[in-house]
Amino acid sequence: MRRLPFFASSVLVALTGCSEGITAPKCERCDEMRVLTDRPEYRPGSTIAFTISNRTTAVLRYDWCSVGLASRGNGDDFPPATYSPARRCGIGANLEDVLERLVLIQPGESLRDSVTISGAANQSLYRVTIWLLDETGVPQPGNPVVSNTFDVYPGAAR
Repeated sequence: MRRLPFFASSVLVALTGCSEGITAPKCERCDEMRVLTDRPEYRPGSTIAFTISNRTTAVLRYDWCSVGLASRGNGDDFPPATYSPARRCGIGANLEDVLERLVLIQPGESLRDSVTISGAANQSLYRVTIWLLDETGVPQPGNPVVSNTFDVYPGAAR
């Protein structure tokens, strides 16, 4: 009987430690820019709201046009991401479009953004992808910056 209280308290500590269900993002530049979704799960057709935080002492620039969602599909890993400003700015988006919508994040500042996932999205793990650019609009090394992973499935909480 002495082991039961210890076991129950261990389970309680473990559950409260991950109550949010949101894991830390993992990418080459995630220490510089943090992208976290509001929730650990969404339904297809949902708006995925997220916070972008600049954790450096320098101004960071991200391409609003190329913000997207990556799905792990049925595999164990996410496929390599490809840069495409057409995701939000339409087919034929060019450097002028990218520079016009370039978002500056000051040191220590946080911003909010969102993307909508298709109503026909497959049940899978997803993450938000964001591309950091230099002042001329060229993608920087170490891209993309990714969010925490989150589940998309029909029975997710609203």
